[in-house]
Order: sequence, then C-alpha cells, then structure tokens
Amino acid sequence: MAKPRNAGRPRSDAPPPARPDLRNRTILYIGGRLQGVAHFKRLVEDCNGSFSHHDGGMEENLGRLKSLFGRADAVVFPVDCVSHAALAEIKRLCRRWNKPYLPIRRSGLSALARALESYAGENLSAHA
Repeated sequence: MAKPRNAGRPRSDAPPPARPDLRNRTILYIGGRLQGVAHFKRLVEDCNGSFSHHDGGMEENLGRLKSLFGRADAVVFPVDCVSHAALAEIKRLCRRWNKPYLPIRRSGLSALARALESYAGENLSAHA
C-alpha cells in the first residue's frame, strides 16, 4: 500500500507550532546571509522580541559590534557565515558583557527558530 504524499506533515488546518515568548528581549544576530535578515527579523518579532543585526565584518566595521552589545540580551551567530575575526570578537564581547551566545550550525531560519526556543526555555522561564 502506498503512503499518502503528505504523510507525516501537519494538516493545513492544524494550528501553527507555538513560538517561544522572548518577553521583549533583544536578539543580536551576527553574520548570516543578507537575503535572510528580513526573515530573521520577522521571526524574532513574531516571538515578541526585538532584532538587531551586524553582518559579521563583511562590510560593517567590527568596532560597531560594541555598541550593539549594550542593547542585546542574547547573541546568535551562524558558524558557517561569520569570519574567524568576528567569531573571536563575538566570544570576547559576550564574556565581557556577560551575554549568552548561541552559535548555530547554519544561517537558516529553522536553525534560528531552534536557538530562540532554547534561549527562551533556558533563560526566560526562570525569570517568569
């Protein structure tokens, strides 16, 4: 017997998966592909958060990172789309500012969604 084409997929009338509540926290996303930034911003805002972005030193000066860290509650960066110099600076600034950082394997939307779920689950539930 053949499996239906959409076996294992959610039904179209099923509610969308619940998004984590970031409780107005600011997520600083460093690196990634520029064409994805608008999607990343929308995802963070859909999770009740604010979004900030730095390109990881491709065109923007790494010195600008320092000013963005003051407003960030957590830092996310895809390890496949950030320079080694930016990676070292990100880790140094996260330690200095005591900010959680969330390295993700890829710069895709699903990787960011998983990182936000992890951050909200680990860091925000204790502050409810």
